[in-house]
Amino acid sequence: MSFQVDDPRTPVTRTGRVVRSPYAVGSRSEHIAVTLEAPDSTYKLMRAGGDAFSDPVLDVLVGKVLTAKGYVWGANFVLLDWTEVDDLDHGRDLPETVPDRDDAAAAAPDIASTSPR
Repeated sequence: MSFQVDDPRTPVTRTGRVVRSPYAVGSRSEHIAVTLEAPDSTYKLMRAGGDAFSDPVLDVLVGKVLTAKGYVWGANFVLLDWTEVDDLDHGRDLPETVPDRDDAAAAAPDIASTSPR
């Protein structure tokens, strides 16, 4: 599974279908998670303050297509807000990543390339 590294301080927008799928297979954290299948990756959905393994608010989103606003944190997408869309074609006009800050802040260096390895 691949995931995009975004500046964790910058909210982004992703559009995709919410499904249940296996997560962290083979680890002690293995479980069936609520995920967002976006064009660029599949993210485990989380809410700030929500239970990491079972969140009833996320459970009702399963099967829906969302445009979600939040933070990418590794393979996780921490939801701040979301809007249901009719289908994936509706969201295809959106860029995969939409920073909510001005252009100067969005042009900041990519933290993945500046982080020590």
